[in-house]
Amino acid sequence: MNSSFDLGPFPFHEETSLSKNSTKPEKFSWRLDPEESFSDWTIVLDVLTHPEDEDDDDDENKREADETTPIQTEFHVHKSYLAAGTRRSLYFQQVFSVSSHHHHHQNNNNALLLEESLDATSRIPLEESAARAIPTFLDFMYSENDPLEVTTESAVALRWIASYFGVEPMFVQVNDFIHKDLAANNSSSSAHHHHRGTGGNCFLTYLQEAAIYCDEKVAQAACKVCAKKFGKLKVEDMVRLSPLQFSSIVEQAKISSPSDLMSNRVATYCDARRDDIAPEMLLKWTDPNYMNVINSKAAVSLLRHAEQAMMMGGGGGVASVARSTSSDDAATTEAHVDTTTSSTNHNNNPNAALMERCIEAASSNWQVALVENLRNPKEAQRSGFAALSVETRCRVLERALTNADDQLNDTKKRLETSQARISSLHAHVRFENVVVMATNGGMNAREEGAREGWSSITDESYDSDDSGLMTSA
Repeated sequence: MNSSFDLGPFPFHEETSLSKNSTKPEKFSWRLDPEESFSDWTIVLDVLTHPEDEDDDDDENKREADETTPIQTEFHVHKSYLAAGTRRSLYFQQVFSVSSHHHHHQNNNNALLLEESLDATSRIPLEESAARAIPTFLDFMYSENDPLEVTTESAVALRWIASYFGVEPMFVQVNDFIHKDLAANNSSSSAHHHHRGTGGNCFLTYLQEAAIYCDEKVAQAACKVCAKKFGKLKVEDMVRLSPLQFSSIVEQAKISSPSDLMSNRVATYCDARRDDIAPEMLLKWTDPNYMNVINSKAAVSLLRHAEQAMMMGGGGGVASVARSTSSDDAATTEAHVDTTTSSTNHNNNPNAALMERCIEAASSNWQVALVENLRNPKEAQRSGFAALSVETRCRVLERALTNADDQLNDTKKRLETSQARISSLHAHVRFENVVVMATNGGMNAREEGAREGWSSITDESYDSDDSGLMTSA
C-alpha cells in the first residue's frame, strides 16, 4: 500500500520571480535575457569592412543573401561556460585569470587582457564570415555533447575562431568536417555527401575563405582537389580564382594534366583576367617542361598575351594594347606593336620563346590560320587573331603557308607512291589473267604475253607455266 505525505508547496511564488512572463528554456543558453541569466561578460564584435572589395561581384549571390540577415554584434555570455569544462576557451581562461589577479600582472603582455577585464567586455575584430559564425561558436561552448553545426561556407571561419579563442575540441571537429567535405568533393561518387557540405565545387569556397584568413593548410588541401579536377572546372568558377590561387592550382595540375588541356585552361583564364596577369605568371604557367604541346586553338590567345607581355618588358600586368582592329585607332596601335616587336631582342626576352611556340602551334592548323581567319573577319575577331599585331599575324600566316606547302609536298609524294603501287597491282592482275587465258585456251603464255606487251616477263617466268601446260596436256 502506497503512502502519501504532505510536504508542503514550493516556497517561491510566481510573482516573486524576475520576470512573470518569462518562459522556462529547455537548457541554459547565452541567448537568454542577460538579466535573467545573470550574464557576467559581454562580447562585442567589430566587423571588418574592405571598401576595395565593394565592386567585386565574384560572390554577388552569396553577398546578397547575407545582407538580408543582420549580423549580431553583442553577446551577453557567462564566464563559467567560456573558461571551464571540456570545451573551455584558453583565450577567455587567460582573460578571466588576469581579471582575478590584475594587481599582480600589470605588464605590457597582459595590458590588452587587463583592459578587457576592467569593463567585463571583450571587443573582437572579425571578418564578416567569422562574425556570422559566432552564434555557432557560442552554441558549441554552451553544450557538452552536441556536435558543432558547421557548413562549407562557415568551416574556415569556425576554424579560425577555434584557433583564436583556443578551443581544441571545436578545432578538431572543424578539421574533421573539412577533410570529409573535400574528400567527398574529390570523389566521383555522390554517396559521400552525407554531411552538410555543399559538394560540387566546394573547393572554391575554401580557397576564397582561406585567402581571407591566410589559412595556408586549407588552401593547399583545396588546391589538391581543384588540381585533380582541373579539366572539369567550370569556366565561371575558374575565372573567379585570383591569379595566385590559379597559379597554385596550375603548379599541381601541370604534373598530371595533359599538355593541350593545360594550354586551353590557361588561355581561358588569361582571356578572362587579362589585366590581372603578370608576365612572369604567364611564363610560369606555360613552362615548356610541363606544357610541351600547345593546343592550336589556345595558341592564338596565348600568343596575344605573350606579345603584350613583350611590349611591357616583363613588368606590370598584361594590359590589352591591341584588343581589336575594328577601332578607330587600330592602325596606330598595330604600327606601335610592329615597331616594338621588331626592335625587341627575342633572344633576350623569355616571352619570345613562348611566342615562337604559339606561332608554331597556331600555324600547325593552316586551314584555320589561312582560310577561316582570312575569309571570315568575324572568326578572326572571335579567335583573337585580329587583335594580334600586323607583324605577328604575318609570321603566323607565313608559317601556315610553309606548313601547307610541306603538307602538299608530302601529299604529292604519298600520292605518287600510291599510284606506283596501283600500277604494280594492275600489272600483276593482268599477268594472272594472261596465265589463266593461256591455260584455258592452250595458248603459249609467252606468245600471249608478247601480244599483250608484257616485255618485262622473262623466259623463266613462262617456263614453269609451259611445263605445267604440257604436263597438264
